[in-house]
Amino acid sequence: MEKAAQVALQCICADYNISIEDHNYYALEVAKERLFTAREKAQTKQWWFNMARQQVTAQQNEITRQTMILAKICNNFFDILSLRMYPQRPNNDDPIITYTGANPPVGRVREFAKSLYHFVTSTNPAGGYTRMI
Repeated sequence: MEKAAQVALQCICADYNISIEDHNYYALEVAKERLFTAREKAQTKQWWFNMARQQVTAQQNEITRQTMILAKICNNFFDILSLRMYPQRPNNDDPIITYTGANPPVGRVREFAKSLYHFVTSTNPAGGYTRMI
C-alpha cells in the first residue's frame, strides 16, 4: 500500500513538475527553537509584569490604608487640629486635605497642623517635606 502511494506521488510530481525538497528541515527546527525561546521570554516577562502589578497594588492599598488612618486622626482631633481630610475622593480634583486654621498659624498646635498639611500636599514653600500621597 505504501509503495503504491509512493508511486502515485512520484507520478503526480512528474506530471505537474512538482519537486519536494526536504533540505529545509534544519531551518524549520531553528525557527521552531527561536519561536519556543521567544514564547518562553514572553511568558517570563508576563510573569514579571504580573508580579510588579501585584506589588504596586499592594503598595497602593497600604497607602490608602495609611491615608484613611491619617484622615481619621485629623478628623477626630478637628477641634484642636485645623485639618479636615476627605480621603474618599482620591480621583477627584478636590484636595483630600484642607487646612482650616489661621494663616499664618497662631500657636504651636496650629503650626503643627500647617506643617502636616504641607507634608501631605507637598506644598511647603520652605521645603523640607516629602509628599505623602
